Amino acid sequence: MPRILVLVLSVDSEPWRGIELEGQRRTWASADAVPAGCKVVFYYGTLGIRRWFARVAGRLQRTEGSSAPRRLLRRIGMSTVAAISVFSLRKPAVRRGDRLWTDVPETYWFTLPKTVSALRWATVAGEPRFDYVYRTNASSYIRLRTLQEVANEMPRTGCYAGFLGRHPLTECSFVSGSGALMSWDVASEVGTCRTWDWGVVDDVAMGEHMNAIGIRPLALPRVTLADPSAAESLTDEGLRGNFHFRCKSGEGLRADAAVMHTLHARLVGIGGGPAGA
Repeated sequence: MPRILVLVLSVDSEPWRGIELEGQRRTWASADAVPAGCKVVFYYGTLGIRRWFARVAGRLQRTEGSSAPRRLLRRIGMSTVAAISVFSLRKPAVRRGDRLWTDVPETYWFTLPKTVSALRWATVAGEPRFDYVYRTNASSYIRLRTLQEVANEMPRTGCYAGFLGRHPLTECSFVSGSGALMSWDVASEVGTCRTWDWGVVDDVAMGEHMNAIGIRPLALPRVTLADPSAAESLTDEGLRGNFHFRCKSGEGLRADAAVMHTLHARLVGIGGGPAGA
């Protein structure tokens, strides 16, 4: 089986902390559920005064309107987002156990540098080398053994795969940030690249970069479960045939953990857990 490093985009504040601790860490990412050849690391941003400036810059870059003052505010926001992103990547991420702390402000519009920082840490010389990196997020349940089986059929180089989206303006295809499988060379490319459009959300920015360097995204399935009843209604075949379940509840993020537990119980019931098979 291929060796896979799973990087989970995480936030060390509620409600995401609760999803991680009560949901992911008690189901698919628990110690007895991670199969040989897989390693799960949760990565975070940083709090403090830079987070406040980052949020302001993010709002400014989304200023709407075509008047001269609004265009100026938008340009200020975009340049500030870029400057903070580049500055945040000067300091390497630090791992403590299975938690990785980046120096990137913890806010939505800085997910791209946060992910770049995590991949830079993962692929730096001296760290264990894996065959693939799988980047996922707090709302996802991953069947790791099945992910290994899927990865075993994928290209070992030039692989960039997951649930596909398409940007409405540029028509660029990209892999959803909820689950992106990258071969080691692609993960290294993302970690070392310094010419990003920092004002674009991370999965779209990665798709544009892959397109620019000639790497075509490959499609992988994803099942979306909005509540525990959706997990209950899945057929056994639907459970066995998939590895990525997006447990994003419409009732608020806190309910995501409940969806994960219902799904986990179903998988254990059909012999699909807890070892990730």
